[in-house]
Amino acid sequence: MKNFSGEDIGYINRNSDIQIKNLTKDETSKLIQNIFSSVSKTNYINLNNKIVVYKITDSRISTYDKNNDQFVKSSIQGAKTNLISTNLLDKLKNKYDVKSYLTE
Repeated sequence: MKNFSGEDIGYINRNSDIQIKNLTKDETSKLIQNIFSSVSKTNYINLNNKIVVYKITDSRISTYDKNNDQFVKSSIQGAKTNLISTNLLDKLKNKYDVKSYLTE
């Protein structure tokens, strides 16, 4: 990874609709999703029969766009709901004995 050399695809955001050489539209979407969910500047993703290595060289915050307000609100609401559900389940697990009746 120290000698990483690749193709610069420029700045992207979560909603980028770009074409990356040798990747399908679906693979590009998965790559972008992975980039924004990763905490590492350099990482890789396995896309079935392809391995894509990426390195984030720069980042910036985009300008305010009122059209994205609803998207941001729904993302925050989803994160809050997920956090509340997780905390509730943890609290219930601590209070009650959990048994699983599912078989594989």
